[in-house]
Amino acid sequence: MALILPLPVLHDTSYQQFDELPEQELWNTLRQGNEAALAFIHRSYYKSLYRYGLKLSQDADLSEDCIQDLFVTLWTARSNISAVQSIKLYLFTSYRRLILQHKKNRQKALNRLFYQPDVVFSSEEVMMKSEADQQTTQNFIILLNSLPKRQKEALYLRYYEDLSFTEVAQLMDVSYQSVLNHIQRALNNIRQRPDLAILLGRSSFKLSSS
Repeated sequence: MALILPLPVLHDTSYQQFDELPEQELWNTLRQGNEAALAFIHRSYYKSLYRYGLKLSQDADLSEDCIQDLFVTLWTARSNISAVQSIKLYLFTSYRRLILQHKKNRQKALNRLFYQPDVVFSSEEVMMKSEADQQTTQNFIILLNSLPKRQKEALYLRYYEDLSFTEVAQLMDVSYQSVLNHIQRALNNIRQRPDLAILLGRSSFKLSSS
């Protein structure tokens, strides 16, 4: 949710005063900390910014939030913003950047929510870690590939890529404890098959703190 920036109410005399200022002077007035100048710029460009935001995002709430974010940033960073030749160009450029960044962040969140990489184990990998006959190896592969995606990925990175638990956590963008939980659950699932769990003793599948 965007931070709400309270803006002063502009009277007609104040509006006329700022309306007659050259753009560069109006901008400098804002940079010097004049709240009324901020309110005037907001009032002057709000509708056009909002329309542009709808064109970019097709999202009314996002368009509104980004306008708020834009003017909050203008005010809080007013002493550091540079001089401009065109206020509208500056606002639209900054606003477009905000809209696209918000959309990018939303898409990343959706991708992480609905897409998980799916590791598939092969006979070569399993045979490197254990000694078993071909049929047992194939059954073990089927069991590994039936595990939930997160468990498979954590198991693969830890035991087949030899990454530490900390490295697996960083790569999967989860907590250290989550990695331990995923691997522990995977091992528990394997142990439910006594005929295959014996392979755990022959392989390097061990839950350690490294």
